[in-house]
Amino acid sequence: TSKKKKKESKVEEKWQQDESEDPQIKSNKKMALTALETWKLNKTFGNGIKSFRFECRKILIEQKRGLCSNHPHNYYIEILIDLGIVGLVLVIGLASIFILFLLRKYKVLKKEDNLQNLLLLAAIISLILEVFPFKSSGSIFSTNNSTYIILLSTIIFSHKKLLEKKNFGQI
Repeated sequence: TSKKKKKESKVEEKWQQDESEDPQIKSNKKMALTALETWKLNKTFGNGIKSFRFECRKILIEQKRGLCSNHPHNYYIEILIDLGIVGLVLVIGLASIFILFLLRKYKVLKKEDNLQNLLLLAAIISLILEVFPFKSSGSIFSTNNSTYIILLSTIIFSHKKLLEKKNFGQI
């Protein structure tokens, strides 16, 4: 019981607003805290794709605090809410495999200096900027953001096939 009260007081501290805080930071903080509250409803497998808008309203009604939107404005929090720990581990696993692929291909980038490598480098940088974890973002499941991410990923993966064509992009 005393542990439960301490835990509740820590949660309440997170919800307290500092008046010196920037209004944008306040709203992002509220959105993230509301998102984490919705995640607690089903931690393992998540609440389902595009569920934040519905579960968020329940949190507002039950706890009388939070901030709602159609999505939590962060890819990783959205994946955590919608697909749970299992989905987040799968996505991070795929991302890790992708990063290993990039690290192996980076050796090829150093050796050659041509238009093809420049395009690959531009795609890699764009992808990194798009999936940077601490930025506000659109919904990964309902906007063109996922299309953009998939497009960049396929450009990067197709790099090996392009290397086989000797005349492509050579200056």
